[in-house]
Amino acid sequence: IQNWIARTAKRIGEMIPEEADEARRENLRAMHEANAWLVDHPPRTFLEACQWLAWNNMAERTYCRAGAGCQLDETLRPYYEADLAAGILDPDKAQYILACLLNDPHYYQIGGPDEAGKDMTSELSFLILEAAHALKTTCNLTIRVHDGMDERLFRRGLEILLEDRKACPRFSGDNALVRGFMKNGYSAELARKRIAVGCNWMSLPGLEYTLNDL
Repeated sequence: IQNWIARTAKRIGEMIPEEADEARRENLRAMHEANAWLVDHPPRTFLEACQWLAWNNMAERTYCRAGAGCQLDETLRPYYEADLAAGILDPDKAQYILACLLNDPHYYQIGGPDEAGKDMTSELSFLILEAAHALKTTCNLTIRVHDGMDERLFRRGLEILLEDRKACPRFSGDNALVRGFMKNGYSAELARKRIAVGCNWMSLPGLEYTLNDL
């Protein structure tokens, strides 16, 4: 996989002087820098984090046809906030990068409660939703619905669902999910960690793969 990324970075570098359009050339420069870094290093920026996820997604698709994503807004939020503070990213650019990532329809969740039940909706949750809306394709994006959620996210999700008619976003009800998992003897804190990462199932990221797709 590292060889794959390195060869891609090399080809992007070769394309830079061949590109006449300045905006595209600048985009290629950013792509080259991000991919060259990711061959051997962890992501530092929002772009690099999204590019790392894209490589992970492509490798999963290639080797085991996997499609499980993550709690995307929380996974990317530290990178987003750090880049905003550093002045190297703005919401429009972030939304464009997100749309490029969401073009591969891995299963992602946004919103929902953390372990303690506190709502995790952030500015990035809305940007992810709008990026999916801009694509006008079917994205496997799920909004986690719970009693303490930001109702603006719920409403905007419904508006996009009805306007685009692409079965996106989906909605997952938290109360029944948590209560059902607790019946197996687990705590509410652990139950809240389960997120939508499949066509009709939940999983604990890094702790569980339920094989429901089998």
